[in-house]
Amino acid sequence: MARCQPCEGIGEAFDLKAIEQHLQHTAHWLYDPTGPWIQRSFKFQDYDELMAFINAVAWVSRQENHHPDITMSYRDCTIQYQTHALKGITENDFICAKRVNALLYEVDVGDSTEPHQASSEEPALDEVTTPLGMHG
Repeated sequence: MARCQPCEGIGEAFDLKAIEQHLQHTAHWLYDPTGPWIQRSFKFQDYDELMAFINAVAWVSRQENHHPDITMSYRDCTIQYQTHALKGITENDFICAKRVNALLYEVDVGDSTEPHQASSEEPALDEVTTPLGMHG
C-alpha cells in the first residue's frame, strides 16, 4: 500500500488530466478547482458518530503526516485534501482520500488502476456500518 511522501520533495502538483484519472479510482471524491482540493462530504446519525469519524480521520492523517481541512456541523462534515506546500493536488491527497474511504467500508486502498465499482454486495453509503460502529 502506498504511503504519503514528504510534500517538499514530491515534485509538481497534478494537472487536471491526472486529477481526473485518479478520481476514477477514488470513490465518492470530487475535485474543486477553487481550492484547489479534492473533497467528500459525509452525513452521520448523530454528533457522536461524526466526532468518532473525524477522530479516525485525524488518526489516519497523523499516520500519513498529511492533514486535511475539515468543516463540520452537528451531523455533517466535509473533508478536503490539498498538498498545501505545492498549492495543488498530488498523490498524497489521493492516498489519504482512499484511507478515509476505508474507514467507512472495505475498499481497495492499494495501487489499483481499475476504477472503483460498487458491487451488488456493497451496501449503499447511507446503509454502511463502519468498523468504528458509525454509519456513513
